Amino acid sequence: MIAERLLKAEKEKRVVYGAKQVLTLLKLAGAEEVFVLANSAHLAEAERLAALSGTKITKLDVKNEELSSQLKKLFDITIAAVKKGK
Repeated sequence: MIAERLLKAEKEKRVVYGAKQVLTLLKLAGAEEVFVLANSAHLAEAERLAALSGTKITKLDVKNEELSSQLKKLFDITIAAVKKGK
């Protein structure tokens, strides 16, 4: 499950939330995997940058409220990335 992978990466302090931070990470080719909601306004830009950097992108078909509640966050999540590392 997607939330479990993000929670595991969060424990390792490798998760980045938010469009500005994720897109910057993609530009620097520092992302291992990007998770984007299918209805996100940043989907096209994330796909373009992921293709350039060779990063895996996963489109999610859940609502942002559902993903936020699974990750136990108080804010809505529309895009997240796992940093390269361990």
